[in-house]
Order: sequence, then structure tokens, then C-alpha cells
Amino acid sequence: MFSSNHCINSIILEMINHQLVNYNGNLYFLKRNFNELLIKPDRIQDLRELLKCDIVLRKDNHLWFCELIPEVEIIEETKGRG
Repeated sequence: MFSSNHCINSIILEMINHQLVNYNGNLYFLKRNFNELLIKPDRIQDLRELLKCDIVLRKDNHLWFCELIPEVEIIEETKGRG
């Protein structure tokens, strides 16, 4: 069984391995980045679904396939120790 610290560490490691993108007030993981010339326009949606991405952004002739980072919800606050 994994501790909650292990889960948090896994999330942090995942964040380190991905570039973060701030777009329209949302934060995204940049999962893949392709030169726009390599992807046929009619295949972008298929690739987005294959990569399990929420959005595809275009910048400097590149397609950025990104996954939304959901906002966290505080379930229970704990008082500081001491």
C-alpha cells in the first residue's frame, strides 16, 4: 500500500517531467510538441485523443498537445503542529 506522501511525490515527479503552460487562466502539462508541418490538419484531433490531451495549442509553427491540470479542492484543513 502506498502512503499519501508517495502519491504526492509521484505527482511532483510527473510535474517535473512536463513543461507547464499557462493559457487563459488554466495550467496545462505540455505532453507533446510537434512541428506543425509534420501533422496533417485532419489528423490533429485523432492525435489529441491518442495522447489523451484536453487542448491543442499552436505557437511558432508548433502544435502543443496539452492536458489540463485540475484545480485542487481542500477537503480538510489541519492546524499546524506545535
